[in-house]
Amino acid sequence: MLLRTVESLRNQTTHDFEVVVINNFKEDGLKEKLANYSSENPALELVYINYPLDGAYGARSVGMTYSKGDVIISVDDDETCHPNFVQSYIDFFEAHDEVVLAGGPYILRFDTPAPAWVTEYLAGKKIDYVWGNFELFEETKIDEAVNVWGGNMAMRRSVFSYTGWYPGKNNGLSFGPHESGMVLDVANKKGQLMAYLPHAIVYHHMPASRLTVKHVRWSASYMITMRVFYRYTKRKITFFNLVGDYFKTIFEYYKLWIKDILFAKGKTDPKSLDTQYLASMGYIKMKYLTWILTNKGNIREFIKKYATGFSKYEIIETAVKIDRFSKN
Repeated sequence: MLLRTVESLRNQTTHDFEVVVINNFKEDGLKEKLANYSSENPALELVYINYPLDGAYGARSVGMTYSKGDVIISVDDDETCHPNFVQSYIDFFEAHDEVVLAGGPYILRFDTPAPAWVTEYLAGKKIDYVWGNFELFEETKIDEAVNVWGGNMAMRRSVFSYTGWYPGKNNGLSFGPHESGMVLDVANKKGQLMAYLPHAIVYHHMPASRLTVKHVRWSASYMITMRVFYRYTKRKITFFNLVGDYFKTIFEYYKLWIKDILFAKGKTDPKSLDTQYLASMGYIKMKYLTWILTNKGNIREFIKKYATGFSKYEIIETAVKIDRFSKN
């Protein structure tokens, strides 16, 4: 998958950039594959870093730290980029000194033909959080706060003087503000603007293995995780507060849980899928509250650290070995 992404970057209309690949797992032969790819395609500058620690967001911080560019663009390994993708960002940032962060469309593409129930569910949706489709505006939009997606995001290096990628995991648990923490910091910084660029396009490739009802239910975790996290950055973590939120969650979701169990579970019509998605948010919220209550994975310390001034530039100390495969 990753080599498919790299190939789309090799086919860009400009080559005035480097590609920093962060392997967020143990060394698995990827470095050798990239070295071989580079020898066959020497015009593309590749940088390889192995960083087998928690989460994509820590990996992005490592990539930002060891990159050389004044503009940093983030993409994921399940994406390909439109040929004018990089040039679109370069041209925009050169023309708009006031903008420090920007994003673009994240257009869903299926690796195999999608089942009819999936296409029916997605029909007419410009934003989908289940499989990841994001087509926000048809024209360029510049504002103090613009909704952008971490899988297609570009920023000036100056942004990292006051913010950066927030952790998305702690001790193996998916729990954190992800890119939203950085976006909020930029939005709150006086004089800093964001933008949405409709022509800076990435294609988000979806394998057949994720075209399942199980994936629909799992995808609910992203939104509810952030809601619980942000709530407890502003609320004391006490037994009574947590138990109170347990009961509030039961009261909020019990009707959806009944509908899910009796009428919707396993069904693929759009109404049933929405019910399962929303009911799953309630189940996941209960799980996260339990994590906080039991302090699984030192979650309380993680939340407190954020609430009292998380070092957004912080990277866990580790030996980082950089392999550069140069251009001609």
